[in-house]
Amino acid sequence: MKIDKGFFIIGIVGFGFMYLVNNVVGTIESENPSILTKNSKRAKELAQYYKVDYNGDPMLDLTRVGIDQGKNIWIGSPLEAKVMKYFPDFLSMEQMIENQITESPFKKFLLKKLKIIEYKYTAGEMSLDSARDAVTHLD
Repeated sequence: MKIDKGFFIIGIVGFGFMYLVNNVVGTIESENPSILTKNSKRAKELAQYYKVDYNGDPMLDLTRVGIDQGKNIWIGSPLEAKVMKYFPDFLSMEQMIENQITESPFKKFLLKKLKIIEYKYTAGEMSLDSARDAVTHLD
């Protein structure tokens, strides 16, 4: 019985310590932007451009940004990663872009760029890797 109580107490103390450390680090990180990790900064930066549609799905709202800023937001975003999971199924990629990016100059640019890449890829002018790079870098 004494061993069971000891493990229980150690577990409670360990859990309390983890909770305390997590809250202290979270508080420090949120109050001092200079120590935010690169991913945390990127996530906070991108959060302002996301909204939730009526189905509860995230949508990228780029209505108030230009094409160049839209590229910077798109590259490395969670939505880009989600779209790239469908590569090289260009139709599915296009449908996801249509459904999850609000109407904007960047959306038009991205869909046009995707069509050009699809054409070059299916015509044999681009390899699979170069088509993937073209979609992810938007050069």
